[in-house]
Amino acid sequence: MPSISTLAQGTPSAEAWRAVTTQLNGLSGAALEAAVAEFESNSAHWPSRLDPWQGYSADEGVELRRSPQDWVREIYSGLHSPKHRLCRVVDSPLRLRKGQALENALSPDAQLPNVRQIAFDQSKVSGGFLKVWRGEGPWRRWEALRLWTCGLSPANMKLVAAAELQGMSMLNLAQNKLGEGGVAAMVKAPGFVGLRALHLGHNELDAGAAQALHPAKWLRALTWLHLGDNRLSDLSMGLLTADGALGELTTLNLERMYLGADTRGWAAGLPNLESLAINNTALTDEGVIGLIEACPELRHLRLDATGIGDGAAQALAQSRQRWRTLSLMVTQITPAGLGKLLKSPSLQQVERLELSSGLTRETAKILVDGACPNLKFLWWYGPELGEGAEEMIRGDSRLARCLPH
Repeated sequence: MPSISTLAQGTPSAEAWRAVTTQLNGLSGAALEAAVAEFESNSAHWPSRLDPWQGYSADEGVELRRSPQDWVREIYSGLHSPKHRLCRVVDSPLRLRKGQALENALSPDAQLPNVRQIAFDQSKVSGGFLKVWRGEGPWRRWEALRLWTCGLSPANMKLVAAAELQGMSMLNLAQNKLGEGGVAAMVKAPGFVGLRALHLGHNELDAGAAQALHPAKWLRALTWLHLGDNRLSDLSMGLLTADGALGELTTLNLERMYLGADTRGWAAGLPNLESLAINNTALTDEGVIGLIEACPELRHLRLDATGIGDGAAQALAQSRQRWRTLSLMVTQITPAGLGKLLKSPSLQQVERLELSSGLTRETAKILVDGACPNLKFLWWYGPELGEGAEEMIRGDSRLARCLPH
């Protein structure tokens, strides 16, 4: 079995991390203390990256030191050990068992000085627990916090807003039914001064919520924002983006909402936007044109399950943007519109394409003949695929390497 030192010095991987934790689980006392110190001193090169959606990522080359499930049980039962100092990410149990409590993660005895990401998922987060997040404590070190499906009331949101979370750059509040009252409680949060990524998806937000949130000073520093699965319209987005409130955003998710027919007003407030998901909306060809004209930095667009057609395809083809990602599954784009788009200079740098309507044997041949030379990922929605298209794509070695399976 490789030593702790060998595993730490080698190439970081999930397998190496599992091997390390297995060895640490078999040690105790002074031997455990020494092994933890040995690993820490030899693993400084292990990479770390935060994911705003999950609060962690298990992808290769990113955060590896997520606590194993047995460590989670120990931490939330108050059974603390030196090995927990290695944790970078801690998830709460979905269901607390006898002897387990969220408060045990905050105990000085928990020995979690390196935790930078913490997630409370589907947990009953009490007001008393949130009140503790004041003054000195581990929460000051948190960089990513997830409170997903925790049933946060406006009163609880006031406590989160008052917490000492100045080190936090990523906050996930998805599926809490916050509504206007919940977001209004966040507006003056001093602990949000470092916030750069915010997930507000599925929170029953409407025009009133957009207007209530707009004055927040910390909103103006966000670069990543998820607003999908709410009740926001083009008018609501206009209220939210007014006066440059979202001028620093580079990534925005607006999926599954009734907007997209009139994008010009709110898109003008997003001059730095690079990536937009506006799939499963009421997006029109005119809406796509408005986005292209208002957001010169756009490079990544997800337009699936919308009513766009060849007018949008022509606008994408003629745009000054050089697209890197285009997702066009389940649209009204015809083979003629897709063919012109595939041949256009705007797709010379595209790396990811997801298609369906319009992908026929004839348009597939355009790809086989060398269109989209930088393509790295290609997929389609099968029911709308033209006859013979898949065989042609799979028969080309360059395109076959781009397929996920």
